[in-house]
Amino acid sequence: MKKTIAIILVLLIEVAKVLKITKARERVKINLTAVMAGNDLCVVITGGELPHIGAVALSLPRKSLSDPERLSSSTSVLTVLGHKEDTVAKKTAETLVTKLNKTVVVSCGIHLEEITSSEINIVIELLEEIIEELIQTLTHDYCCNNLT
Repeated sequence: MKKTIAIILVLLIEVAKVLKITKARERVKINLTAVMAGNDLCVVITGGELPHIGAVALSLPRKSLSDPERLSSSTSVLTVLGHKEDTVAKKTAETLVTKLNKTVVVSCGIHLEEITSSEINIVIELLEEIIEELIQTLTHDYCCNNLT
């Protein structure tokens, strides 16, 4: 059954070129939609009571300046005045570029009214889980390593 689900997931990604992942804990809910645009990747991350565009990051793969054997990135970020998603958008884009070697755009908008510091930690944890799941799925590790 696990093998069938993994194969269907990979086929859906190949056909539709769209992947959606949602994770929630307590009152925090994070949604990620990833769209393949040729060899490039466009990611939209939203969550909370008011999904929106708070920041956008464009990250391009390049050789590391300190070690040409390593992949690094060059990233530009645009932030809507008063929003704080720039760090999330930049970190997500750079992580995806170095793991996938693709040009990546990340749009991020998460709003939780009166968010607490523990809820901020939950947002970070959920984002890390979602990004790892996305990477595993797009590199087919999910399919190939979990078919037993």
